[in-house]
Amino acid sequence: MLHFIKQSDKKSKDGHIKWVCSCDCGDVNEYIATRVRLKRATRCKKCSSKATGEKVKTHGQKNTKTYVSWGSMKDRCLNQKSKDYPKYGGSGITIQKEWIDSFEAFYLDMGERPRGTSIDRIDTKKGYCKENCRWATNSEQQKNRSNCYVWHIKGLKFETAQEAAEHFNVTKQTITKWVDGFLDARINKFWSSRDDCWKISRY
Repeated sequence: MLHFIKQSDKKSKDGHIKWVCSCDCGDVNEYIATRVRLKRATRCKKCSSKATGEKVKTHGQKNTKTYVSWGSMKDRCLNQKSKDYPKYGGSGITIQKEWIDSFEAFYLDMGERPRGTSIDRIDTKKGYCKENCRWATNSEQQKNRSNCYVWHIKGLKFETAQEAAEHFNVTKQTITKWVDGFLDARINKFWSSRDDCWKISRY
């Protein structure tokens, strides 16, 4: 049995309003259907296909950038052979179950991937889920990573390393060196961090 949840912000190719629905079968949590289909259908596509023996149609987005982002997200979090797994799945970064099981659920929450963006976790210490993800440009993601810390430099507090750099008229790299220390490869010597410079995680 199909159940109405809410009106979708998406429309069919011919301009009809679509609706987000759920099915009692449990195999399909949510999907989008037109009003006409809601009036005529009592089962989701998967249930109807099981009853008639028809082949279930796919979402048709296998080659889209949105689908590629979904697949890449799963690969780095779930595939232990992925080169990125140690930084993601191996470091405890998870994906909400609905997104693992269904591209449609991921698409319903995130929508179409805008040009020039990729998926970004707002809180980089938390996993991939609707509340913690957005489509963001590379510059937005870099800024987000910088904003993960509060920077305490020479008795003053700054929201970003760049803000501290501008205040002291130095580069952002210098601020990072003051906080983390750095290795001078030319003379093979490590310079320790300054006692009056440190950063604290926001999360």
